[in-house]
Amino acid sequence: PPIHPGHAQSGARPGRRPLAGRPSAPPDSPGRAPAPAGRGQRGPATYPIALARALPELDARVFDLPATLTVTAGVVQQEDMGDRIALHSGDYRSDPLPGGCHVVFMSNVLHGEDEATCRTLIHNSFDALQPGGHLVIKDHVLNGELTAPEGGALFSLLMLLSTRGRDYGLHEMAEWMDAAGFAPPVETVLPSPFSSSLVIARKPD
Repeated sequence: PPIHPGHAQSGARPGRRPLAGRPSAPPDSPGRAPAPAGRGQRGPATYPIALARALPELDARVFDLPATLTVTAGVVQQEDMGDRIALHSGDYRSDPLPGGCHVVFMSNVLHGEDEATCRTLIHNSFDALQPGGHLVIKDHVLNGELTAPEGGALFSLLMLLSTRGRDYGLHEMAEWMDAAGFAPPVETVLPSPFSSSLVIARKPD
């Protein structure tokens, strides 16, 4: 299953194909594998809910701050996803991510963090993944000069002025992933109206 930071993770129930990312038994019980982690989407568990609906074999865990999870709990209950999405309280800046995941999914997380925190989060994602699992990052991804695409570069200026982070280049993410032990990542540019990409890296078997 996956774990999602902003914070979600998921697992596969017995008989389901386990995926990584953001389970009906407790998430760490025998026969389950957890998924991705993150701080990115802040509350409503939009991605875990959509993925769980699209993929019957997927269960998810959302890993987020305690106050945020009060919002998440209401949405998950309203969407009748309580048996598919488990909530886990924590802070990825200081807490390890739940382990045994097949996928760790981070949506719009890195651009709010400084380089040291990004390095640590990618390292912790590697530790949370099972061999063969994947880290999936959704974010603006800049070119080698950090000047394009234009929307991402302008957004990066906003982040520099208002947060501890900025938008990063694929070369920077690839360096952090390599240092953590991942295979070289692959970037997929998302179609309009998105202005971001998916960067996917695999943990070796």
